[in-house]
Amino acid sequence: MAKKGYFYAVLAMLGWGTGFVAQKVLLRTFTPGTMLCLRYLLASLILRIIYRNVPKPEIRKEDYKYILLIGVLGYFGSIFLQMMGTDNLNASMSSLINTMTPVGILFLAIPVLGERATMRKTLAILLTVIGAAVIVGRIGAGNSMKGIVLATTGMLLWALTSVIIRKTCEGYDGIWLTIYTQLIAAVCAVPLPVMQLMGENAGRAPFGLSHLAALLYFSGICTAGANLWWTKALEINDANTCGMFYALLPITTAVFGVLLLHEQLTVNFFIGGLIIIAGMLLGAAEKG
Repeated sequence: MAKKGYFYAVLAMLGWGTGFVAQKVLLRTFTPGTMLCLRYLLASLILRIIYRNVPKPEIRKEDYKYILLIGVLGYFGSIFLQMMGTDNLNASMSSLINTMTPVGILFLAIPVLGERATMRKTLAILLTVIGAAVIVGRIGAGNSMKGIVLATTGMLLWALTSVIIRKTCEGYDGIWLTIYTQLIAAVCAVPLPVMQLMGENAGRAPFGLSHLAALLYFSGICTAGANLWWTKALEINDANTCGMFYALLPITTAVFGVLLLHEQLTVNFFIGGLIIIAGMLLGAAEKG
């Protein structure tokens, strides 16, 4: 079962990693708030249609607060802050901040879930973060302190959300847990498009076919698919083990940068990739 959890975690990282490209395209025409609302409405609709024959689970009364927290703090608050941060950062800085998520998960999973931070697991997580930092390289231009603060706060909220998902998903089908929490996030985001209609959209590009394609991909693969796969991964493996896979984000971004944007791979990519693989193999080799 553990290997199946690894597979879901890899799929989630591929979905979120390619989402950086789609997100940059969409931010040319949408404000972060408008994009957040649209992605969750479409993602929830997609999952509801695909899994319409899956029976709804009976939610335990004591779990309502956790589902609400996942939707409000995680899928809405965390992702909105990260998207606002991305709008004020370059791709490298955004990727670097996101790769720090496993560190947040490592410390939060101990008091909330009672997970053990073994020496092997801690070393594995540190190796993957170091490898990701090597790939990203120097920070470069195009960043602001506002963007760093927003993205870092969003990252910490998502680390907490991942721990809460692990705590809540026991006994529930990840499909409906994902649908419910995404709908909560969509409801929270409904007022945000009004800001775009009131003038915040100044200077953004008009909506076109490329934006439609990016929106459908962002909603279907990067949101509905990736969120579901992450929940499935957390159903099977502990939060710290799943967190190691966050190091795949900069690798995914780099590979698709080459394929879609004709960027060049650097020596840092190969060195960092080897460090990441070593860290993930070290963590996966741990029993229990």
